Amino acid sequence: MAGTAPPPFPVGRIVGRRSTQGYWRVHDRTELPSLKNTELVFVDGEYLEIAPLQRPILTLIPTAMFGPPEKVWSDKIETAVPGLVFTDYGKGQAAYIPWDVGGLYYRHSSEAHRGLLADVIDRLLPDGRQLRTNAHPLVEITLMDQPARGRTVIHLVNGTGHHDTAYFPPLEIRDIRIDLARDVHRVHAVALNQTLPITTNGRFRSFTLPRLQAYEVILVE
Repeated sequence: MAGTAPPPFPVGRIVGRRSTQGYWRVHDRTELPSLKNTELVFVDGEYLEIAPLQRPILTLIPTAMFGPPEKVWSDKIETAVPGLVFTDYGKGQAAYIPWDVGGLYYRHSSEAHRGLLADVIDRLLPDGRQLRTNAHPLVEITLMDQPARGRTVIHLVNGTGHHDTAYFPPLEIRDIRIDLARDVHRVHAVALNQTLPITTNGRFRSFTLPRLQAYEVILVE
């Protein structure tokens, strides 16, 4: 859960709602492997101040002086205000990001924000991701189980032709590998009208889509 609304699970004492243009300092990279080379993650807007934690993963550096040039950041202050909280909840775990990381990513597409969210989700998945791929980030992949028909449907949408409000013929993407964490007996690409070979990779069953134009549907049985 992310945002400035109090979460429905315990995260510690809530001090109040604040606003800043500052940074979160990364302390624990074992929890955030995507940020292994990142020291600071920027924040711009409201956040919910939570009382300090014993072992914080992110802590706040609030707004500092931005001019004149010789004094930029000279009044920087480090705080113990946490920017990410993990907590036991019910039979599992929950995470709370007390600032609008999703809104910031929508506006600025920062790789640090994307990596932070991905790492948090990965930690919360009890058995890891059910699907892995080497597909380009502009390929949208959706997995849908159809138990009544005894199959799984994987949709791939090639977004390379999309630009702002326009759409152009997409670039062909080749050799998209998909690892699926389940038993697989047959894989068929509908648009290509081609059955794809299956290999075993630990708990995953792997197959490769040789090429993707605008759209493809893969039937997995």
